Amino acid sequence: MKFYVFLKLKLLFFLGNLFHSNINIKWRIFENWIQTISKEVILIQGNHNIIEDQKYHDLGIKIHNELVIDDFIFSHYPLENPELFNFCGHIHPSIKLKGIGKQHLKLPCFFQKSNQMILPAFGEFIGTFTLFPSENNKVFAVTNEKVIEIKI
Repeated sequence: MKFYVFLKLKLLFFLGNLFHSNINIKWRIFENWIQTISKEVILIQGNHNIIEDQKYHDLGIKIHNELVIDDFIFSHYPLENPELFNFCGHIHPSIKLKGIGKQHLKLPCFFQKSNQMILPAFGEFIGTFTLFPSENNKVFAVTNEKVIEIKI
């Protein structure tokens, strides 16, 4: 399991389904890592969260069903809100790229609509759901080396 620390971190969000299992070695690794984070950490409840809330609270992690901060709403499920920009998860978006020789590649992606950004899932055993962008969407494919904007 890889964890990345971003420079100038002010607030760390997990948009649901942080763990799909009971407490195991991955939880112990997470416990050790989260103690190195000196900023506020928030977990938005997901549909697969099965570890009891108290375990997260014991680590100083705040739990919300949804959270509004300024002009943004953070949720697990995608929300259509014309007033607020929604950051969400749940769908595990991917994009299918096709080559001229019938090659194809399916990559997880960030999928942006006019007022929403659906984030990819980063788990080792997580499936994806292929989304088909329109001209009004932006797609940022995730590779092992970098994130690449896909022109539609």
